Amino acid sequence: MARNNRKSGRENFGAELERVLKSVGDSGSVGYQEIQRNTGLDGAVLNEALDRLEHMGLIMSRNVRGLVHYWKSRQTTSQIWYTVDEAAQYLRVSRRTIYKLVKEMQLAPYKVGPAGHRRFKQKDVDAVMRKEQVAPDSALMASDDPVLAELWNNDNDAEYDRL
Repeated sequence: MARNNRKSGRENFGAELERVLKSVGDSGSVGYQEIQRNTGLDGAVLNEALDRLEHMGLIMSRNVRGLVHYWKSRQTTSQIWYTVDEAAQYLRVSRRTIYKLVKEMQLAPYKVGPAGHRRFKQKDVDAVMRKEQVAPDSALMASDDPVLAELWNNDNDAEYDRL
């Protein structure tokens, strides 16, 4: 069934899109008539909603033996992008620190548009926050620190040893 790309002239089309998307569901494919029956939308409005959802990449369709079947597309997790301010807020650092991370090549910037606005992928921002390597605990010796030596070598050592 071929659908044309007519405009309904309505400004708020979100409710119809939501109804159609919900009707398509997550389990397998759904036929055109079933979507029409579930949503209660007429042909022109339903066709426009299906066209828009396909254009947005939210659903896919295939004509099989004269019947059009629809299903939700399997999308990978959406890419989240941050501005300099958003990345700084996310990491709880200053803008200056973000620029420093870029300069030190610890954070990859992506330039957008002719003005060269910078954006950062969330996975790159998350990679900056890595756990620091902590040296394994070593036995402290009284000779390592004069204050510790004073505490350990006192008159109450016998009492500490009993504990």
